[in-house]
Amino acid sequence: MKGRQARITIRFESDQTDILKDSEDRIVAGDPSTPVDVTDIWIFGRDTKSRDPNWQLVATRSPN
Repeated sequence: MKGRQARITIRFESDQTDILKDSEDRIVAGDPSTPVDVTDIWIFGRDTKSRDPNWQLVATRSPN
């Protein structure tokens, strides 16, 4: 909390397979059989005095 502004930080961890294909559906980058660990940090904020119950995405970053 900072004044009436609430903030929450969420860490998302996932395994993702990233590939790039050309117009003929051939893989030109990446490996579909090799997942990559991805971590993202998302920060949400909300005015606690507001009638709007929704949180807004304030920032995103990687942990490094």
